[in-house]
Parts: sequence; structure tokens; C-alpha cells
Amino acid sequence: MNTDKLKAMGDIAPEYVNSAAALKKKRHPFIGAAVAAAALVAVGLSAFLAARALRKDDTGEKTASSDPTTRPTETVSEAPTEAPSPAPTWPAFTPQPLDVPMIVPTMTLPDGVSASFASVPDTPNYPSSKYFDYRRTLASSAFYAGSSLTGFYNATTAQFLLSGEKDQNAVYSPLNVYMALAMAAETADGETREQLLDLLGAPDIGSLREQANKLFISNYFDNKALISLPAASLWIDNGACPYIKENTLKTLGEIYHASSFTGEMGDPEFTKLYRDWLNEQTHDLLKDQVNELELNSEDLMHILTTLYFKTSWANKFYEGNNTVETFRSPTGDEQVTFMHGGAESYYELNGFTMVHKGLNENTGVWFVLPDKGVSLEDVVKNGEALNAILTDPYDSQVQGAVVHLHMPKVDVESTLDLEKGLKNLGVTDCFDPSGANFSPLTDLEGVYISSVTHGARVIMNEDGVEAAAYTDIGIAGAAEPLRVVEFTLDRPFMFVITGMDGTPLFVGTVYHPGA
Repeated sequence: MNTDKLKAMGDIAPEYVNSAAALKKKRHPFIGAAVAAAALVAVGLSAFLAARALRKDDTGEKTASSDPTTRPTETVSEAPTEAPSPAPTWPAFTPQPLDVPMIVPTMTLPDGVSASFASVPDTPNYPSSKYFDYRRTLASSAFYAGSSLTGFYNATTAQFLLSGEKDQNAVYSPLNVYMALAMAAETADGETREQLLDLLGAPDIGSLREQANKLFISNYFDNKALISLPAASLWIDNGACPYIKENTLKTLGEIYHASSFTGEMGDPEFTKLYRDWLNEQTHDLLKDQVNELELNSEDLMHILTTLYFKTSWANKFYEGNNTVETFRSPTGDEQVTFMHGGAESYYELNGFTMVHKGLNENTGVWFVLPDKGVSLEDVVKNGEALNAILTDPYDSQVQGAVVHLHMPKVDVESTLDLEKGLKNLGVTDCFDPSGANFSPLTDLEGVYISSVTHGARVIMNEDGVEAAAYTDIGIAGAAEPLRVVEFTLDRPFMFVITGMDGTPLFVGTVYHPGA
């Protein structure tokens, strides 16, 4: 690696400007069934200062644009050759109202490369009295954290799951995209910020910070029963480093636990480090997709968020019960392996039915099956299923039903471009080089979001669910049953994986099980 091209943000206190995202996590062994989910988000910000603020001349060196309107009066040649001296140490950030232990991760970097790391929660060992106290602390804030986000979850799920090709699998991580867009809102101002706040269900930036921090903390869990690890990082071009505002990076480090890396955009070695970081955070679940990602030379900055989720079924499937059955896909019948087991509850609503199957630590998967004659697209579009899940579908539960769940082993994958969906949802200014306002991040003109690409994969088997996503900016009753329900997912269906606080971590449509 050409390490001379890489350096850390020297004007940021190392303890506070980076994240769980940069932490190299070891794989966690599981006895029995496992569910894993990973998600990551990258927000690409390109700076085009009219005729391009920073460009390369014939010699390959960066020069200033001759257009005086493209930035303040200073030129690139006048910029400091090294980042400013480190700023004073700030007081440690304590999330409120969650007063939980925090740790500062570390990471081994190549020679000549340095980075700063923010603190992340320290989950007590299971089982212990501290562990159960920690669980109660998280539960106390879980309702607040997601109570105002039903609109965001419904609107974005309908937009993004239906943004790809018709009758093709799609997977989306609402929490992961929320965290990335929240970080983007921190870097924006004016109407650009207002559009993001409106979509994110926050009346102002202070409310967004409190909401986002609580979501991060309440979904950060790392023990033998459950791994749920959100993380974030910043990737900044060397040429832009002197113009990036310290206070905004400090906020991103404290509230969103974001790490920062500085290097030469377009340098293959810097791109490799970026990919390695993403693969490490997602435990290589998205390796094929991640290895297609690039840090382009025209990019000013990338904001990345990741989510890794892993746990087991509360009551797993028994492989010896598997059978080969027919799944009726839109393109014809497919012979796939079906699993047979139980689910805890059954619900009947207008146009669809659904069941819930539990995972460890109050997490779980909801399976939504459209009624015959009703398309899966219509169920996703009207949002009634997700809304019922988010608001508690108790009134539609069939009491006393014993559920025999018959479902295919699933391996679904998709790549989605979120730009069109975000524009449809009213987030437009951030994509406009002439209209975007990213003044909290930099005084450079022409800064805008150049791409928002989301890729994801979900695997469901006898042991559990393994899932990953990125976005490049990513108890049975004792009573006799009233009836027996045979719930067979043998035609296109929808699923929702929920976190311990009820947050929808992943939602998806299955037209072709693929396993």
C-alpha cells in the first residue's frame, strides 16, 4: 500500500471521532442455530465546484479551479500540507438516558495509516446481574427510540422493496438506512437538512440526535444469546481534509460512533482498506457485493454505516423433518427444500395472514403471506402488514391457534438504487450540486450526494437466519387450540426481522427462495 497517501484526521481528538465500525470483530461461536444479519450504508458525497473544485492537472497533481465562485478565496496550493494540530480533548459523551458502560475499540492499521475510534457500548456478560440490569435499561428506552419512526419505516419499505425489477427478490434494512441518512442530515443545512428531517420523523436536529443515539444503544448487543452491532465510519479525501469542519466530525463521532479514515480517493489501496473494513464489520456476508464497491477520485467523502445481527431460533427446525416441495414462483414451479416446525402466533388481516416465529432476546421474524388472488406487491405497497407489526397486531390475532409452519429454506439477494425512492419521498436537494447545502460539513461549494446504493442478502435455514445489507452513501398457551393452522409459504411472501426493541432490522420479499 502507498501509505504516504494515507493519514488520519489530525485535527480530531482520537478518542471521539470514530466507531464500532472500524473495530475488527472476531466471529462469535454459537451452539446450535444461528441468525446473522449484517448491514452497511455508504453515503457518497461528491464535490463539484462548478467546473470542479478540485481537479487533476496534466501532471496528475491537484490544482484549484479557475472559477472564483467555486469556493472561498483560498486555493489548494495555499491549503496546509498537513492537517492542523490536534484539538483540545473534549469531555466524554454520555448517551442519555442510557448510562451504560462504554469501551474504546482499537484496530491494527498498515504502516503509515492511522485512525480515530469512538467509544461503543460494553455489553455485560451473560448471564449476570449486570446483564439483566442492562437489558432492563435498554427496554426502558426502546419504545421512545422507535415510536416516531413508523412513518419512515412504512414509506421507505414500500419505496425501496418495489424499486427493483418486478417479481424479483428484494431486501432492505430500515434501521441501517435510517442511521446513514441521519448522519447525512448532520452534514447538511437549510432545506437539504429539512427534507431529511421530515423523512426521518424528527422535528429538529436535536431530536434526531437523541433518537439516533438511543436507537444505536438499544440495538447494540453482544453476548452468547444475541449479536446486534451497528457501526459507522467516515472516509475522507486528503484534498478535502483541511476544509472539513471539526465540530461536525466531533458530533458524528459522539452521537453515531463514527470512525474516520483519510486517504486518496481513487487509490486502489485506499479502496481496499475501505472494502476490508466493510467486510470485517459484516463478517464477510456481503463479500461479493462489497468487493464491487469503489472510492472514486471525484468523491469528497463517504459515510458508511453497518449492522451485523446474529442469533438463533427460540425453537429451531429439525433437519430430519425437511422435505422437497413445490414453491409456486411467478416464473414457474420450483422444487426447493422445505422446513417444518412451529410458530408462536397467527394473525388474519385484510388481504393477508401472518405468523411470528421467535428468535433469542425477544427478536423474531414475521412471515406475511398474501391471500390467494392478492399480489405481494399490493401488500407491500399498502403498508398494512408492516404497520400492524409496528403497532402490535393483537386485535387480529387468532387466539388459541396452534401454528404448523412450513417454509422453504431461503437464500435471497438484491441490489437497489435508493436515489429514485428518496426523491419520491421528498429528499431531493441533497442530490443537486447547485442546490444542496452541506455547510455544516464544509464551506466548499457544489457538495452533493452522488449515490445511494443498497445491497442485501438473507439466508434462512434450520438453525436461524443469516443476513447482511449495505448502502453506499446502507409462548404457547395452555388452553386447547380453537383450530389448527397449516401456514405454508409456498408462494411469494414477505418477511420482517425485528430487533429486541421491535425495530425492523430487515424486511424482504421472496419470489424465488434460492435454496
